[in-house]
Amino acid sequence: MYLSKILETQAEEIKARKLGRPWSSLAGEIEEQSTTGRFRQAVDASDFAIVAEFKRASPSKGLLAPDLVVEKVAVDYEKYGAAALSILTERQFFQGSLTDLRTAATIVTIPILMKDFIIDPYQILEAKWAGASAILLIIASLAPGQAEELASCTREMGLDLVVEIYSEEELAQARELKADIIQINNRDLHSFQVSLEVTYRLFPLVGKESLVISASGIKSRKDLLALKKLGVNGVLVGESLVIADDPGKKLSLLLGEKE
Repeated sequence: MYLSKILETQAEEIKARKLGRPWSSLAGEIEEQSTTGRFRQAVDASDFAIVAEFKRASPSKGLLAPDLVVEKVAVDYEKYGAAALSILTERQFFQGSLTDLRTAATIVTIPILMKDFIIDPYQILEAKWAGASAILLIIASLAPGQAEELASCTREMGLDLVVEIYSEEELAQARELKADIIQINNRDLHSFQVSLEVTYRLFPLVGKESLVISASGIKSRKDLLALKKLGVNGVLVGESLVIADDPGKKLSLLLGEKE
């Protein structure tokens, strides 16, 4: 239900953005920068990586933190120990923007994942323009053949490829794409129901050759420690951070800092 509506809206908005700023115009604004490997390296180098997410809303819960300011939150995430950031750029359902990503990229030194429902190579060009180090491909949102084209474009742009999966079949596709990182989403994107059991089921099937992040439903240090014990390389945490009175302090508590 949610996913089809998001993708329909996404296609319309991308079409409008292409008309407003054609590929050649946007490409001409991109500064030469080397981001290849930065996101993967940040996750790999960490004892247990937290990718801290910036978002103001979600399709299932509506507004979470509408007044969240990226300039403050991004800096606090870096200050309190995030290995990397995830910035939601989808506008209608998550209240995000490329401006949020571009702003964060100018004020932090840790790498940034552009998190969106990417269905068109133009969005990968936008990610490069905004200063992302990696993009997320969500297998559940892509038609057959789309993933291969988008993965190829990602590598051409010099960005790391994070591939999100929810099932054994999607894991097989992530392997074929040679993802830099596999992200196991504990949320069913059709119903938006969440269960950490998804990671417990899929992680043993991944194999030690891949870096793995678990995403969605991580609310406490207990959750984090359980996933670390399981063997995943890190977690992506969003909602539990952004709804906190102080997202940076909440991050420090997840990492084990004392009150």
